Amino acid sequence: MGVPTITLRGRFPSGRASAAILAACGLARWIAEDEAGFAALAARLGAGVQGLRAGRGQMRQTLRGTIPFNGPAYAAAVERTYRALWRERCAAPA
Repeated sequence: MGVPTITLRGRFPSGRASAAILAACGLARWIAEDEAGFAALAARLGAGVQGLRAGRGQMRQTLRGTIPFNGPAYAAAVERTYRALWRERCAAPA
């Protein structure tokens, strides 16, 4: 655990998956939407070494409060999603 990697959401599953994880962890500011944004984000973060150091010291505590790092909360969120999908399917015409 340290500084998360930046990601390019893009059209590939790996970028979309990493973007979803970062967003769920409250780190959407680490997600770029296009290649120019990715380069700009990397340059901005690279220029702010002091901010990266400060964030690194708080990263564990920050992530503990997010759903991906809280097993019971994550399971409950998945269950809610499955239930909503099931209800939607049951309500749809056959």
